[in-house]
Amino acid sequence: MDTPQVIEPIVLLIDDDDTVHRTVKRFLGSSSTPWIGAKTTTEARQLYDKHKATLKIILLDACVDADGKGEHKTFDTLPKYFPGYYQRRAKKGVAIRAILPDTPESRERQSRDEKELRESRLVPAKAYDFSPEINIYDDKVAIISLAEKLGIIIESKEIAEAHKKIFELAWKGAENA
Repeated sequence: MDTPQVIEPIVLLIDDDDTVHRTVKRFLGSSSTPWIGAKTTTEARQLYDKHKATLKIILLDACVDADGKGEHKTFDTLPKYFPGYYQRRAKKGVAIRAILPDTPESRERQSRDEKELRESRLVPAKAYDFSPEINIYDDKVAIISLAEKLGIIIESKEIAEAHKKIFELAWKGAENA
């Protein structure tokens, strides 16, 4: 008698919206991509800890219901994920530069710049408090709005080059901020 083969998930969906779960099931199910879903931060942490060795993609609603109590918390979903990501990026030798609003959280993050292979500049939070994340790499620009639950990656050499130049202007301006 053959033992059924256990297929470990490669995608973790974290979202408290049933419609999102149904949509992901429809698309990933048709591609035979093994995935698991969580609706609360507690469930997400348990699934992440159990399957982190095989997970390749995390689809994260950054404002997911904390524990089924109707309390939405940004980035509280996987508190261990981002520090681990920073370490993996640094281990691969991928250095970055970041412009951050001057907040206690940003100062704490900046204190780890050398360890995380990052150079940060702080700008006055009152004048430049921004939340969308913009990452520019290769011929791509990734724009992520956690507040609006929206993310897009634009693959265009021309657009990426324009954003790189805009970043360089901001970087120079942030030097004296």
